[in-house]
Amino acid sequence: MNRLLILCTFLVSAGCASAPGPGSRTTLAQSHPRIEPAASRAEDPAPPPTRMTISGLHGSLSTVEAQGALAPRMDAFAACFREHAGRIRGLGGEVRLHIHVAADGSVRAAYPEDSTVGHRDVERCLSEVAFHTRFPRPRGGGEATLSWPIMMDPPQGVRHPSTWDPSRVAGVVERRADEVLAQCRPEGHANIQVTAYVRNGRVISAGAATDDESGRESLDCVVARVRTWQMPPARRMAKVTFALAPTRG
Repeated sequence: MNRLLILCTFLVSAGCASAPGPGSRTTLAQSHPRIEPAASRAEDPAPPPTRMTISGLHGSLSTVEAQGALAPRMDAFAACFREHAGRIRGLGGEVRLHIHVAADGSVRAAYPEDSTVGHRDVERCLSEVAFHTRFPRPRGGGEATLSWPIMMDPPQGVRHPSTWDPSRVAGVVERRADEVLAQCRPEGHANIQVTAYVRNGRVISAGAATDDESGRESLDCVVARVRTWQMPPARRMAKVTFALAPTRG
């Protein structure tokens, strides 16, 4: 039976409390796809700790406090992947969630700041689970932000999609980017990253991430528009990650 594994080891950025020892981790075992920290793979002989960072906005959380809040939610995070793993063969990749914790310990915002999973439903589900997580009140009376990466591998025996260089779809992106950005209207200076699965020229699944909170409301719209694109043909399913940026006149 394949194993589903989530391992979380936390590091703290400058200005926060000391991190726990390198052996501190949270594990969850279920069936089907393999999920693990983005910084390591199970086959590595001595995996480094996961690069979870915690920064303070006039407040701070220790890694122990963050782990204590997230550990009870592991079943819910894993279910996000399990629900969709059978619909896209070879579904996998990394999602790095940005979690903004308010002064009262509730989550003010949660969204993918980086993702190569290529499945918006998975990204949305992970964000919802994080959003409904309750954290301790950050010390100092302010807010804190977490950056938490999760890696998912496809189930054993499933053929991975071929990986395209972004240049393979550069022509399509250049022709369609302005239209999508105009329709979806990401605010501020948010950058949008898209990952798409392509088969026979069709986008069969896509996901998106943004490096700024101002762009998170546009992600559903971006994915819906990219799903309509005609991509280069290929004999087998392919996966490609590209930046969605306006063309310069």
